[in-house]
Amino acid sequence: MATLARALMVQGTASGVGKSAVVTGLCRLFRREGIRVAPFKAVNMSLNAGVTASGGEMARAQIVQAEAAGALPDVRMNPILLKPVAGEGMQVIALGSAVGLLTADEFQARGAWAWEIIADAYRALAATHELLLLEGMGGPAEVNLRETDLANMRVAALAGSPVLLVADMAFGGAFAALLGTFSLLRPEEQGRVAGFVLNRYAGKRSSLEPAIADLVRRTTRPVLGVLPWQDALSLPEEDTASLREPLGRLGAPLRIGLVWLPHLSNFDEFGPLSREPDVALTYLRLPEQIPRSDAVILPGSRATAADLAYLRGCGLAEAIREFAEEGGHVVGICGGYQMLGRRLLDPDGVEGEGEIEGLGLLPAETVFAGEKIARSVRVSAGPLLGPGGPDGIAGYEIHHGRVRVEPGTPAALLTASREAEGARSADGRIWGSAVHGLFQDDRFRRAWLNALRAGRGLPPLAPRAEDREIMFDAWADCLKAHGDWPRIRHLALGR
Repeated sequence: MATLARALMVQGTASGVGKSAVVTGLCRLFRREGIRVAPFKAVNMSLNAGVTASGGEMARAQIVQAEAAGALPDVRMNPILLKPVAGEGMQVIALGSAVGLLTADEFQARGAWAWEIIADAYRALAATHELLLLEGMGGPAEVNLRETDLANMRVAALAGSPVLLVADMAFGGAFAALLGTFSLLRPEEQGRVAGFVLNRYAGKRSSLEPAIADLVRRTTRPVLGVLPWQDALSLPEEDTASLREPLGRLGAPLRIGLVWLPHLSNFDEFGPLSREPDVALTYLRLPEQIPRSDAVILPGSRATAADLAYLRGCGLAEAIREFAEEGGHVVGICGGYQMLGRRLLDPDGVEGEGEIEGLGLLPAETVFAGEKIARSVRVSAGPLLGPGGPDGIAGYEIHHGRVRVEPGTPAALLTASREAEGARSADGRIWGSAVHGLFQDDRFRRAWLNALRAGRGLPPLAPRAEDREIMFDAWADCLKAHGDWPRIRHLALGR
């Protein structure tokens, strides 16, 4: 019988406190020691998803953690992914495949089914690794959810894992959150808590010592890290609650507007834009913000029809149309691409039966189908950016909508088999694509920005490399320098 891996779990006082970042840093630290390590998050509720090489869908956060660990992303690292949709439902992804739409109550009723998937995935990973770094979901002390827990202390018990409890220092209340969470845990759950981590602290640690001493006295648990605020940390965020402005450099010459959507998905792909030296990236929530942009991006959406109705209701749809008519640049990615067309048809009720009018900026229509497309792709940007446009851009598709483009419409991209993908206006100001990840390609991002610069009479800039390996190592170094690494390492490895 194979020896199962050891485990260390990172839980948090709430969503968005930094659990994913801490796990990512630990993945890199243990990888650097030659440990066969992998991440594991039993249940993730997120609209930031990606596709594995085998075509399975999983949360982007666990894909990034796998990369930090030097492991191939595997859907068993995130066996259950929940993607909220319009209304009270959510799409359930189990081991990389969509299994249907369920309400929260319906999903809870299938808890035994979900737990079997989770436990089997955990054991399979644990049999082929030396260490699994587990991440919780939300906070472990929601008393109303204790009996249906699939992601926090129940997983820690399955793995026999100690737990690090993380709190966010950025907005105050971290010590109360840690003490309150700890106090609400059952005695056996408190016994698993091995220490606390304070994340995103912008001051001197010495000023925290009285509060740390009080927390240690009340809980008898040590504080094993005080992690500083990291402006340049470019790890993907889990949910939209974590998005804070400003995203780009205020006063930069290029003003890029990212349209805010209630069901905004895969927003992490635009993070590299916010780190460009000549970009001020802003979320657009009001119609009057649109005309102040050089380009407007409609991002992906998990509920395209509902989000399009939202844009109409708040006046953003009309403002985007006027912006395009007056010469502005408008881009649509996946759901945003579908919105740019003339109409969206949903004969099978995938998002809601009927027909909805699109923005009419591209000669295309979308038909929703029950079967979900999830695949990795490589594309060329030659049709959009000219003969020098980058080739071999790695991206991925995740969508139910099939876009039908009117014959004769110029393509935005070409696939590896030289087939047309996406659509654009004749002058290239308005374009859309089903492919996620374009703006994460250094060459594409800079070529597109340089086209905007040329329109403003600005000289081109050279591409700026987003080296994820450097980022992983820098964050791991930070975690090691500001955490009690020997004690954390001992908790994980027992040595």
